[in-house]
Amino acid sequence: MIRVLKELRSNSGLTLMELLVAALLFAIIAATAMMVITPIMLAYSRANSLAEYNTVLDSVGNVIVSELAGARQNPLPVFDGDSLTFTSGSGSVVIFDFEDGHLRRNESPVFPAGFYGGKTISFDVDDSNFPVFVIEVTVIPSDTPVSAYSEISRDFAVRPLMLG
Repeated sequence: MIRVLKELRSNSGLTLMELLVAALLFAIIAATAMMVITPIMLAYSRANSLAEYNTVLDSVGNVIVSELAGARQNPLPVFDGDSLTFTSGSGSVVIFDFEDGHLRRNESPVFPAGFYGGKTISFDVDDSNFPVFVIEVTVIPSDTPVSAYSEISRDFAVRPLMLG
């Protein structure tokens, strides 16, 4: 018991000044670490966002291009500003359009709603270089207030095999 009382009365321990110096050093190290980590996190976020955009662009563009590649010549594929209509190689009519920014094929969604990750799509078809069709797919952020990109587009060129 006497030993415990002696230990309690001893003057070993941290002074207030030592505690403040330790806190200051910790704050300096933490601030330096944040200055290094923040740009890395921003670059990662931007790269991840770009990868998501590219996934949507590639998937949507490849679906349209692969279907249009087998289009028949009679009748010619038609894009009226809202939808792309053509007859497939098997003779069935295919209509691509988008509702609420999601790609649909013959009134049915091509991808599940979660696939777009809060983004919407649109597409435009340029047939001025007939028989080559250029499909421009655009991905636009919709639900996210702050995005690394405002919108991204990619052109896909296709020459339907059945056209000539």
